[in-house]
Amino acid sequence: MISSILRFILIAAAVYFLIVSVKFVRIMLTVLVGIVYIPLNTLNTVSQKWYFKIKHKDVILYYLYTPIYWLLVGITFVISIPYEFLITEGIH
Repeated sequence: MISSILRFILIAAAVYFLIVSVKFVRIMLTVLVGIVYIPLNTLNTVSQKWYFKIKHKDVILYYLYTPIYWLLVGITFVISIPYEFLITEGIH
């Protein structure tokens, strides 16, 4: 148990060191994560506009779509964390 936690911490530290020290790795990771994040964030934004408009028009559809909407929000949030980290590392 402790060895797996230690292994995870060492791998995370090595990845962090690569991201901070090697600009090429940071740029490639930004592009790769951006390929997933940008369309997903666009889908989330479009879905959010529709989701909040439908609340007043069709309450049943609103409640049926709620789990899908929050799943999409959660996935977008989880992917945005490393993407924002990679982008802000290049600024400093």
